[in-house]
Amino acid sequence: MDRAEIKYIKKNATWVTRRKAAKLTTLTERTIDRYIKNGRVYAKKLGSQRVIIAKESLSSDIINSPKPLFI
Repeated sequence: MDRAEIKYIKKNATWVTRRKAAKLTTLTERTIDRYIKNGRVYAKKLGSQRVIIAKESLSSDIINSPKPLFI
């Protein structure tokens, strides 16, 4: 994935909740949180507690990449 694709995801993302992201990927919410922290999944914080995740950043290619893409 190149920088242009990453910029596109950040600009034109479809947003989902942590719970929905976990269901889409068959991962746990805790694993999704770790991937956000490590930069493997692109997310934004709304307020003090709510987190939304770019659905496009949940592809298996991005999650299984050897290095974080969204730092």
